[in-house]
Amino acid sequence: MIPAAYLSVFAAIVSLTGPQCEPYTVELANPFEIRADATTHTLTASLDVGMRTNVGVPVARKSTACEVQTIAQLRNYGLASPDGFVYAFPGPTLRLRRQSDAYTPGDAIRLTLSNSLPVIGDDQCNPGCPPCAGTSDDPLCCNDNAATLHPNCFHGDNTTNIHFHGLHVSPQWPQDDVFIEIQPKGAAEGHQSAHGKLGKVYQGSFEYRVNPLGPQQHEGTHWYHPHKHGSTAIQVGNGMAGALIVDGPFDDWLAHWFSKSNMPVPKEKVMVVQQVHDLNYYATGTEARKTLQSLPLINGVFEPKITMYPGEVQRWRIIAATMEASAQIELDFTGGGGAVMARQIAMDGAPFSPENYHDQPVMGGGAAFRLSPGNRADFLVKALAPGEHVIGYRVFGRVQNQGGGGKGRRVQMTREVLGATTTVGLLKIVVAPCPEGQTCTPMDLPPTLPPVDTLAPGRTKRDLIFHQKEGTSAGTAGSEPLFTIKVDGKERKFDSSCAAISMPLNTTEEWSIAQDQNIPSLLAGSPFHVFHIHTNGFQVVENPDWPIAKPRTPVWMDSITLPDMTGTTLNPVKIRQKATEYTGAFVLHCHFLGHEDRGMMLTVQTTCPKKRFFGTPDAKGGADSCVAPKAPALPLCK
Repeated sequence: MIPAAYLSVFAAIVSLTGPQCEPYTVELANPFEIRADATTHTLTASLDVGMRTNVGVPVARKSTACEVQTIAQLRNYGLASPDGFVYAFPGPTLRLRRQSDAYTPGDAIRLTLSNSLPVIGDDQCNPGCPPCAGTSDDPLCCNDNAATLHPNCFHGDNTTNIHFHGLHVSPQWPQDDVFIEIQPKGAAEGHQSAHGKLGKVYQGSFEYRVNPLGPQQHEGTHWYHPHKHGSTAIQVGNGMAGALIVDGPFDDWLAHWFSKSNMPVPKEKVMVVQQVHDLNYYATGTEARKTLQSLPLINGVFEPKITMYPGEVQRWRIIAATMEASAQIELDFTGGGGAVMARQIAMDGAPFSPENYHDQPVMGGGAAFRLSPGNRADFLVKALAPGEHVIGYRVFGRVQNQGGGGKGRRVQMTREVLGATTTVGLLKIVVAPCPEGQTCTPMDLPPTLPPVDTLAPGRTKRDLIFHQKEGTSAGTAGSEPLFTIKVDGKERKFDSSCAAISMPLNTTEEWSIAQDQNIPSLLAGSPFHVFHIHTNGFQVVENPDWPIAKPRTPVWMDSITLPDMTGTTLNPVKIRQKATEYTGAFVLHCHFLGHEDRGMMLTVQTTCPKKRFFGTPDAKGGADSCVAPKAPALPLCK
């Protein structure tokens, strides 16, 4: 139940009117939080997905004012209140604790997701709209949709499900199973699943039951969002996302270090970064000023402020709850002439090792940090001097080429500061004197962090290339690109009838992952795809894009931007991952979700060792039992 005092915060988030349009006037508040029960170690919640209309979202700014785009349809998560469900973006934060020596068992999840969206029928592929001709700025035009075939097309906009992004839990039903489909209430039965024989279709609602989080779960910053193939992009773009925080020994260590040093435990800021709009996938113009769509919001607020006192340290949990290239942002912590110090302490929900805390291999020099869709990053941020310090951002990547069909639409933007080198404001830190009557203790940063586990090298090697090519549609302006992934030279699209990659349980593999563009207009530029895999995180051994390409200790991640080609030469990232504890079918894909919806996703599976079946999940959250099969494994794709 949402406290009455918090309803006003939700109302401000939903309406986005009045002073909301003025920059840096709203103090950033954390989203409403739901915690696991301390006795049962279970987080129980009910969310509903409903349609909201006429919601204003800032999409462009001129000087000190902002323009508001009226959104016709937004799909939002709703949470129960005394007056019924309250729908907003982001959704409520889910907070759990993993198993440890001091906390057994870890927390489980019982989440009922109901679907109150309108029934719109069982479409195979959304119909195309008028093609964009030449340099037309018609906001309703889009590229041709004829080159896509079901299920690798935009479809089923109002059918949904949920993915616990970053959780190391079973991918089998009824846990983090992204092949579940929840149709709207009142939908006719007999719906043919877009996920093939792996699909499980429910009318109206479904209860996810995730077993207790074990000790191998990374404590840290994660998130949840829809993952129904064909409608993932539009639903995440509508704002359907929320933070998912897992506490554990790392958090205890951090709190203890500050306490024993006679300093307060840092205040925590959960920051869900979103671009909210009612469009599915954009086709854009070639001028940079036309290519950034909705402006980034933090917890539903446009350009908020955070008030700190000199010497204060806060813990920022930043979540890129986004889905497109215009959301690839580079944060600039140098605003105010170095008056703010930031040190990264975790990436994608996994704490840094002492070496990575010292070297800062992702951030590079403590100034700029790149955050792509799906990424999360934790920072300790210290205010050094009084004043107002803007944390700026710029969009990086090949944004001007993010067109490419299938219900995409052009959006004419008015902001003139979208050049590749221009930094604009994301939020402002206001460093004010210590409040009267309070004691504000100057704070320091820890000199080191606790050690983390690393993976030994693996024997199995794989090469993955994210591949985009021109479609075959004739007679249209900009035929649709086709989105595929090459696995060891074989080109594949999403197919739920077979496994493109099969990994025996408890094996470690080494993957080389690159992108290979063969569209002439796309040969120059920066990153264009973001690799993400479910169930098991990976360690980045090498990344040409980082200031420290080969970190002393590999960095744990689950989503990574793929470097651009150098001419015709691939620049792969090299990762190491181990399939542990859980068997079943899951997916890897591009986290530009318009690409995933159109086929840039593969079915992956983990099987019991030397057997062709999935094991039985342990109700207590331990490893699957391979004594007897739960289900047969998928055949390998030919």
